Amino acid sequence: MALETLLLKVKTAISHSFDAVRTSTHPHPNKPLRKSNVGVLAFEIAGLMSKLIHLWQALSDKNMIRLHNDSISLEGVRKIVSNDDAFLLSLACAELVENLRLLATAISSLSTKCQDPNLRAFHRLFLDFADSGRDPYNWVIGFKEMDTKNVKKLERYVTVTSTLYREMDELSVLESGLSKVWKYNECETNQSSSSMSSKEQKIVDLQQKIVWQRQEVKYLKDRSLWSRSFDTVTWVLARTMPAVVFASQSFSFRYRLPIRSDDVSFRVRATEGRKISSSSRECY
Repeated sequence: MALETLLLKVKTAISHSFDAVRTSTHPHPNKPLRKSNVGVLAFEIAGLMSKLIHLWQALSDKNMIRLHNDSISLEGVRKIVSNDDAFLLSLACAELVENLRLLATAISSLSTKCQDPNLRAFHRLFLDFADSGRDPYNWVIGFKEMDTKNVKKLERYVTVTSTLYREMDELSVLESGLSKVWKYNECETNQSSSSMSSKEQKIVDLQQKIVWQRQEVKYLKDRSLWSRSFDTVTWVLARTMPAVVFASQSFSFRYRLPIRSDDVSFRVRATEGRKISSSSRECY
């Protein structure tokens, strides 16, 4: 019963979010279109991937045992919130459902930019999965494959894209510094030849640093999410979500939680209609 209840709550929460997301399910045109890359949205997508990784790791056996034996047993939690273990765990379930809703909404928004009609129908397919467990396109992967392949792939994307963000910021600082040096030299007209030679060398060195930095940025763009298509990114995310849902089911089944409707539905009503920016604006 607890397992079915969680599935129902996940489906209800996600379906409310998808009401605001318009999708296209037309088949491919006769002439294949060039898949567009995510570009600057890479940083936002990396944030979503990071949240998905953290959610998956939070549902591990070790963390679930720690939650049950340590976190909800803290004296402050007992005094301020409740002494009821089932109630505290149901709150954790409610937060889990909310996180799933936000992630599913964000992925659905990305899927509208895909060319693959199955990926564009992510919202419908995921709702079917949450409702009945149907997996017509074999998106579901096992826990072992999730840990050994998908999570590591997500972590690589997040790491490289985070590095790209820092290197692009460094490039911006260097280019701004060069601009300031040029302006300063234009204002300083009466200078000795030795002073001018020193400043010219500084400009040359700075220009060389910029060249190297641009090469590094280009290299990282090619390796990161920046140069991946919406289809590729959505495919990776879409295959990860069912595994997270299965893990959440295991959490509910393990503790046989009677998830209270008001614990979840209140969160759904309070957040109904949020857009993708609400779920991922804090990526960086």
